[in-house]
Amino acid sequence: MTHIATDFDSTYDLPPKGTSVPGKITVLDWTKARVLADKKDISNLVSIKCNRIADQAGSGGATIKVKDPLKTIYNSITEHSEIEIYLSETVPMVYGNKVWGGTLEDKDFLQDEAQTLTLVAKEYLQDLVSKLTSATEDAGENSFTNIEPGEIIKTLMAKYQVDYSTDNVLTGNPTTMTVTFLNKSLYGCIKEICDTFNYIFYINLDRDLVVRQRETVVSSTDNLTYGTNAKSISQEKNKEFMVNEVRVYGDGVSATAIDQDSKDLYGENIQKVNVPSLKTEADCQNYANQYIVTWKIPTESLRSVSRLLPDSDIFDFIAVDASGAELDGDYQIIELKYNYSKKGIVSETILSKKINDLSISLGQMLSRLSQLETTNYT
Repeated sequence: MTHIATDFDSTYDLPPKGTSVPGKITVLDWTKARVLADKKDISNLVSIKCNRIADQAGSGGATIKVKDPLKTIYNSITEHSEIEIYLSETVPMVYGNKVWGGTLEDKDFLQDEAQTLTLVAKEYLQDLVSKLTSATEDAGENSFTNIEPGEIIKTLMAKYQVDYSTDNVLTGNPTTMTVTFLNKSLYGCIKEICDTFNYIFYINLDRDLVVRQRETVVSSTDNLTYGTNAKSISQEKNKEFMVNEVRVYGDGVSATAIDQDSKDLYGENIQKVNVPSLKTEADCQNYANQYIVTWKIPTESLRSVSRLLPDSDIFDFIAVDASGAELDGDYQIIELKYNYSKKGIVSETILSKKINDLSISLGQMLSRLSQLETTNYT
């Protein structure tokens, strides 16, 4: 290559690969994304893929690829390190916008021209799966008599883990529980309580366990508007929560409701529901009938591809504006995905059913019934 002299001509030395030179300004790539491992910055990001899933709590994950030619990052990071992902469309990132958090599960170094390190992590809630209650009965620790369900969850969290707070656990339910959890995962204990009282639970990005009633509507401050921040919004049918035969068990009584048309169209999907506060067969039948009306057809789901949604969380309801497809309304977020590469940031969001009077009324019915129950587990 021919060197052409100019008025500003000078010579310089190229530093060895992988080193820095004192006094030089280093411009870091990937100003829209940041990954921390135990609060330490992971540089040389290549790509990020992460997701959080509602109703399959704990199953979300992250895959992060970085250039690591000297294996410096590989040798410095350990499994079970906390992984935090921040994304922002502001360049440079002037504020922290955490979109994902969890713990490192695996790391893999590929020796090739790219010399790429791949980090695989699971979201925070997965930590509760490995925490087991005592195999012996300990009153006030894993055995409870007539205790409010939220207080049981708080006690279990305080006893069997140290990482997550419980400031957002719902308490004040007039119903109490008598329950013993022997050698059971902390996740399983909490799920059993929440299933009984129709609660949802997850660990938020502030490392706090959230437990609230399923029918509570929490609105996102983001929105999805086709042609503005949403590139595409597609309508789908989701049979995951569909039920066309339900058997409801009350206090020594039961009843069944079936929708044969739904079975013929979509196949059989049977659900068993325990509602001990129902005292008569007629009460069980009324509840079963309402349940089938609500869930006998596949729920409407939307899948959107959009710019970054910085202020949304799983279980939030987000406003959708796609009037051309008659999809306007508030839909619940059941999965949040973030993809990051040199092309930029893309959010992919899966949305569940619209808010409607029927779904809210069933949730309120479940809540009222739960307030009358005292459930005994062994």
